[in-house]
Amino acid sequence: MFCILFTVNAKVLNKDDVNACVPHLLAAIEDRTADVRKAAQDATLGFMIHLGYENMSRHASKLKPASKSIVQAQLDKVRPNLPTKPVAVAAPSISHCPPRPQLQESTN
Repeated sequence: MFCILFTVNAKVLNKDDVNACVPHLLAAIEDRTADVRKAAQDATLGFMIHLGYENMSRHASKLKPASKSIVQAQLDKVRPNLPTKPVAVAAPSISHCPPRPQLQESTN
């Protein structure tokens, strides 16, 4: 199953809107229907890419103990698949080079 969150630029999504969906996602991870559980497990990485592991774990910590262990296990399973954050690279500074020497035309 393909999650649309993989294809959406993070700057386009409103973080509050995605956060509002997390409780429903976590509930779906425990659903008794296998198809629902599978879809929720597939979508977990997309949510985690946009919200981060810590945020998802914070949501899971609010669940009942029995639910928390199942959901936390899924989050821990998906965590290694998170892409690493790119290291901020300083923009190359534009240095003003001295002007090139002018070639003199030889007169013969």
